[in-house]
Amino acid sequence: MKSHSKWNGCLILFFIMGVSSNKDSLFSNSNDILVAAPSEMVTLPCLILSKTSARDMEVRWYIKEFDNLVHLYHNQQDDVENQRPDYKGRTSLSKIGLEHGDLSLMLRGLRPADSGNYSCFASSESWYDEVKVALIVGATGTPPRTSLDSANGGAAVLTCTSERWYPKPEVEWRDQHGHDVGTKAAVEMLQDSQGFLSIRSSIVIQEEPNTFSCLVRNHFPKTDTQSLLHVSQEVFPHVSGVMVAFLIMLFLIVAVTIVLILIRKRMEGLKKKYEQKGDLLPYLYLYKEIERICSLPNSGKRNYSFWPKSLDAEVPFLKS
Repeated sequence: MKSHSKWNGCLILFFIMGVSSNKDSLFSNSNDILVAAPSEMVTLPCLILSKTSARDMEVRWYIKEFDNLVHLYHNQQDDVENQRPDYKGRTSLSKIGLEHGDLSLMLRGLRPADSGNYSCFASSESWYDEVKVALIVGATGTPPRTSLDSANGGAAVLTCTSERWYPKPEVEWRDQHGHDVGTKAAVEMLQDSQGFLSIRSSIVIQEEPNTFSCLVRNHFPKTDTQSLLHVSQEVFPHVSGVMVAFLIMLFLIVAVTIVLILIRKRMEGLKKKYEQKGDLLPYLYLYKEIERICSLPNSGKRNYSFWPKSLDAEVPFLKS
């Protein structure tokens, strides 16, 4: 009987301790991800269920690691010495709220880099607990700008750019019929020191008139923005039939001109050659005549003693 009473006492004590522990547990009244805009202020909720005063407790807000301090309160005051530099001057706890178990953190001057999972840790000499709060600083960027970067042959490149997004947005390319034409799009993203993202997306389109849209979508918050660009047939370089005929004719004229110049030079060379031989024709005729006379019978020969004796000297080929 005594043993049974002993076990009942232990169960009652355990139950009382359990109820006390549950009443002192921390909770956050936000079950969803908190979404806020850059430059705004947000309150990360953290409450003691029993509303016990936390004035003499240690309250620690951190992100990722226990010592990665966003805000620290202990010995009834804020400790900014060990606080992360990028959070200094931007966080605070309500002193009145601490008296009623409200450990919520006020964070000002939000930036995309503040996004993450925050932990609220509270402890006293006999108790401690922790709760997590997720925050996303969502930014809707600038309206996208679409441009035709280059056209080469039968294809062209369209580029869409936009800045100051967070988190990473989605980019959709569609034609005038609503067809997705961005499956092979090249996407480049750059992040600045504050965490904002700049996006640049490019697609290659074929030679045909069309209207293209570049849509950039964000899920936190749920917003999207787009730009349209009409591409006409004139942006693609073309060579008309008249131009082709003109180029062919020009090529033929140049080719014929070159051939005529070569022929003329050839003829001039031959002319000079035969002109040099033409200067010797009188001597050649004279030589032939002498040969003919020499072949006549003696009775028919005439006296040609009056011919110059220096004929051999004047006509070199008569010396043989």
